[in-house]
Amino acid sequence: MKAQITIFIILGMIILGLLAFGMMYFVSEDATPAQPKTDGVSNYVISCLQAASTDALRTFGSHGAISVDDGGSQELDAANSVVNNGVIYAAYIVADPVFVIAGPPDISNAPINPTYLSPDHYPFTGFPYLGTTRVFKLPAAFGWPNVPQTNATAANSIEESLNRYVNKAMSACDLSVLAQQGVRATAQGDPDVRTLFTDSGVDFLLTWPLEVTDISGTATLSSFSQHHDAHLKQIMERVRLMIDAETTDIAYNISQQSGIFLTRLPDNQALVSVIDPLSRIGGKLYNLTFGIMNRAPVLYSIDKHRGLLEEPAYRFSQCEARLVGTEEALSVSGGACDIALDLSIHVQDPDEWQRAIVQYSPQNFAGNPLVMAPPGVFDYTLTAQDTDPDAMPCLHLLVEAFDGRRNDGELLTLYNEEVQQCS
Repeated sequence: MKAQITIFIILGMIILGLLAFGMMYFVSEDATPAQPKTDGVSNYVISCLQAASTDALRTFGSHGAISVDDGGSQELDAANSVVNNGVIYAAYIVADPVFVIAGPPDISNAPINPTYLSPDHYPFTGFPYLGTTRVFKLPAAFGWPNVPQTNATAANSIEESLNRYVNKAMSACDLSVLAQQGVRATAQGDPDVRTLFTDSGVDFLLTWPLEVTDISGTATLSSFSQHHDAHLKQIMERVRLMIDAETTDIAYNISQQSGIFLTRLPDNQALVSVIDPLSRIGGKLYNLTFGIMNRAPVLYSIDKHRGLLEEPAYRFSQCEARLVGTEEALSVSGGACDIALDLSIHVQDPDEWQRAIVQYSPQNFAGNPLVMAPPGVFDYTLTAQDTDPDAMPCLHLLVEAFDGRRNDGELLTLYNEEVQQCS
């Protein structure tokens, strides 16, 4: 009997212990504040950041810049862009206005041809050669580099454009859809994105203070990030080196570099696409495409014997041309005179993907330009119609390198007897 009482006492004590433990457990649970589940909110915001940053990188890669019209910071206009089929591309090489003159050189007795518009002028006198290969370098002689900066603190940098684009897109991220999950997310400020170029790609760091509330309570979120395997840092470093070489070295050909695809446009401009095999977005290779504006061909300083004039002068007295009559007009014995001069002309075009020709304008610029064939040989039959009484006894000849749109020219003078007569 006593044994049974003892068993009941022990069982009672066990039950009381379990009840006490249970009460303590529930009291402890009630003492811990409930936390709302923020994973769903964080994942949703990151999905918005991923879509916005992907779109930003693709927009930049497709055009070489993000224009103000597209939400970026780059002003694209006719002076710094290339247009193809209505699509605007940033020109990483633009025309340098320093090398533009209004017309032929202003010399005495040389009539001005009004149709000779805005030729490009390179420094003829002393234009540097290196040996017989005629390879030379000058600072930005062949266009002007216009590659956007990758310095986050620089105005109109690539980072600034990406930041603006993503911030605008994130402002459209609809937080109200989270209500379907029983969560309310309220923005406590505007999204602020900072783009960071690293050796491994591009990081988008988003600061966006959000208040998250559900049945469990309230919490805050503010920091989000997204990484892309687009190696823009390395791509832009390579592009900058290529553009520097293309604008300073006439022998450099950007279209022959590895991973480069060049598309020639009808107006002698070009699009260049850079393919980086290590850069991918959404499982696809990342491309960067930019434009190159048409640059004038280079007419090397013509080998010549200089007289008292600033322009080159050649004597054609061997043609038996002589001064006769009161008007001091040029009379040609036999009615014609064949002038053949090897002018040692050398032309190169910095836009290697197009062909430049050499042409000359006879009749003191009054005639239509004629193509030299073969290049560098002036072979022309001189008649009395090529001269003008006011210009005698000189015949001014304009030699040009021409790519179909832009020119580089130098003035030559053919004289009869004494070069002083041409002054």
